[in-house]
Amino acid sequence: MKNIFNPKHVSELLNAKFTNSEWVVKDLVPSEGLTFVSAPPSSYKTWLIAGLAIAVAKGEKLFGIFETKQSSVLIVDEESGCRQLQSRLKLLGVTSNVPIYFCSKTGYKIEEMADQTLEFATEKNIGLIIYDSLIRIHDRDENSASEMSKVFQKLQVLGKEKAVISIHHTRKSQDGLFLSREMRGSSDILAVADSHVSIKRLKNEQNCIYVEQTKLRQEKEHPQFKLRFDDKSTPYSFAYEPTEKKDNMLEINKVVAETIRTVGKPICQKDLKKIIDQSGKEIGMPTLTNILSELSKKGEIFRKKGLGNAILFSKLPF
Repeated sequence: MKNIFNPKHVSELLNAKFTNSEWVVKDLVPSEGLTFVSAPPSSYKTWLIAGLAIAVAKGEKLFGIFETKQSSVLIVDEESGCRQLQSRLKLLGVTSNVPIYFCSKTGYKIEEMADQTLEFATEKNIGLIIYDSLIRIHDRDENSASEMSKVFQKLQVLGKEKAVISIHHTRKSQDGLFLSREMRGSSDILAVADSHVSIKRLKNEQNCIYVEQTKLRQEKEHPQFKLRFDDKSTPYSFAYEPTEKKDNMLEINKVVAETIRTVGKPICQKDLKKIIDQSGKEIGMPTLTNILSELSKKGEIFRKKGLGNAILFSKLPF
């Protein structure tokens, strides 16, 4: 057996020369490694990834903002099928000379096909491999770290030489934040990621999604931003709008305080959440609990014990 235990002196590490970080999509998708894009259903994630594939294949800026390194792209689509894939690519303006390869609904499994995929990617000068979605390319228990390690081993075979993006589904949202813990399955999914991008769509903002990078191994995460999907013009496109998570949370705080003021009488947390949800703001119970606690500490609202275990909140002192 080959001896892989070969410790070196720290001086060798300090004298080593490393190149600057390289990207397929600057600040979002490293040129080698695994990037996971997680989102709930109907969050434009497949549209976004298709647009990303086109930008890389053409060597154009993604959303007019992010520099790309031009290369061929492989899309492994086990989610949508050829008809939907064709429709989306056409609506996004793809022409037949764009270097995008695909396979769709073929029963692709990463543990069986990783080596063949790498061989094909090398032959066709493919720098980016996209999987839609993670759950469709394996038969393992996604909640088991030991089971999923077999899947990740194969993905990492590809990630050592190519950029790999895998779309992944989220659990039902528990709050209004972009939390990596919303990803379904084993926590090792996030641990193995070199980059993780979370997408959130709010009901009260039509054709808009918020994008937040919750992990980037080699650099500082890119700030949250908003994308507005334009499906009225041809080709379809995303418009980039910068935003700040801090500003977003300040707005949520204002919504809670204003709702309590508007109600005009003491209200329990459950009823408060119901009113806010009905307004389309989509606040989760954990987030609401934290906000109420902060507002109480600042003296912006008042609280007292109600019937049973209920806590009542009011804008005025009791």
